[in-house]
Amino acid sequence: MINDRTLLSRAAKGESAAFAALAARYRPEVLRTARSVLADTAAAEDVTQETLLRLHTALPGFRGDAELGTWLYRITLNLCRDHMRRVRRRTREIDVHDATAEVGLRIEPDADASLDAERARIA
Repeated sequence: MINDRTLLSRAAKGESAAFAALAARYRPEVLRTARSVLADTAAAEDVTQETLLRLHTALPGFRGDAELGTWLYRITLNLCRDHMRRVRRRTREIDVHDATAEVGLRIEPDADASLDAERARIA
């Protein structure tokens, strides 16, 4: 088995087989981590893909200060947090929209359009 440093070096030089070997080696661990944090298989798959994409993008500058597995673990956790923030934000937006609809309020996406519509109604 070829060690990570050798594969990293080869992958950084553009050897696709070396990157494929790294991805195959770490994908299960990254996916397992994402699943345990998100409890959503589809979201975990997305995070896994993004983590491996970040690895591919960062290869030329990866200094190896940390072990590759540790670095990927940190990237995975950060992407999971980003995903959870997006979900919470969407949920809040939906809640606000639902709440305003219940009391008959309208949310205008464009204040100028709202003002123009009001002026046209009055005139």
